[in-house]
Amino acid sequence: MAFSGRFVAENEGMNAITQDPVTKLGTGFVKYNVNEDHDEMSIRNTTWQNVTPTRAANTLYTNNTEYSIWVTVTVHASHAISGARSIMYVNDVAIGYAATDVGPGGYGVIPITVCVAPGETYRFVPRSGDYVECWAERRPE
Repeated sequence: MAFSGRFVAENEGMNAITQDPVTKLGTGFVKYNVNEDHDEMSIRNTTWQNVTPTRAANTLYTNNTEYSIWVTVTVHASHAISGARSIMYVNDVAIGYAATDVGPGGYGVIPITVCVAPGETYRFVPRSGDYVECWAERRPE
């Protein structure tokens, strides 16, 4: 779990840090207010949802929630075309790739998972012959 907080200055509460004159190491205690990170807390109010019927490759989507979401696209990756791969983009930056080379007629099933912050866009672009087997998102209910 990620935490954030702020140091409470001496005039706001107890503070007793001293420095050893030989080792120069500080010892003691400080008062520190700690708050759990807002985005980390959001996982408690989300569920994995199979959104395959409502998603399409080569389509731009936007995370319109107030929390980051997780997106997993499971790719049916066909025999590789030299140098080609299916790509997951977040804000037009290639984040995840899927490619396989198992010989003619072969294929692999490869998940690509990305985290998408609020307001960011995401899209999946398959290479020729690849397709989505499952598209799932962990998002608010």
